[in-house]
Amino acid sequence: MATWNWQQHSFRAMNTNIFVWLYSQGEHATTAIEALFRHQEQRLSRFDAASDLTALNRCPHTTCPVSPDLYAALEAPLWAATA
Repeated sequence: MATWNWQQHSFRAMNTNIFVWLYSQGEHATTAIEALFRHQEQRLSRFDAASDLTALNRCPHTTCPVSPDLYAALEAPLWAATA
């Protein structure tokens, strides 16, 4: 049976240092958090030619399909811009 304790993990993502402190069992949660950052960085980076954001920026049409991740990242600021 794994015991609960504080896990610390740091890594670099999105051009910044990320520090994670998490009360959990084992290290799987901190590595999952890093994987989530890596996934989002890959999908939403303006510096990655293969990212969803770059594809949206290159889209020649008025409306363009986007991934759920990109839609979620854009939904709140678009709402705020109309409020």
